Amino acid sequence: MNNLLLNFLFGDRILDSIDAEIYLSSINKFKSFKKLICVNNVSEANIERLKKYYDYVVRVEETLSPYNFCYLSYYNWLCENGSEFDYVMHCDMRDVIMQKDPFVF
Repeated sequence: MNNLLLNFLFGDRILDSIDAEIYLSSINKFKSFKKLICVNNVSEANIERLKKYYDYVVRVEETLSPYNFCYLSYYNWLCENGSEFDYVMHCDMRDVIMQKDPFVF
């Protein structure tokens, strides 16, 4: 089974938080699914940092609210690549810790 975890990051600020550090460490231990993060207003240095945790780092340029266009970004990427995956899950990196593979159910 080929599954995908989706995240979105607007700006660099959250990457300096303990929340991001905990989340990234928690997803890093899972190799059983692919990970995608769409980014907007993120520095090149942080994009390189994210590549250590994600299989796909997709830069999106949009002027809408990030709370809205994150879903449009996912939709556009999945329209082109979604057929490769059985299940797709969106997750917020600020308040989640992956303790088990979320696709095992």
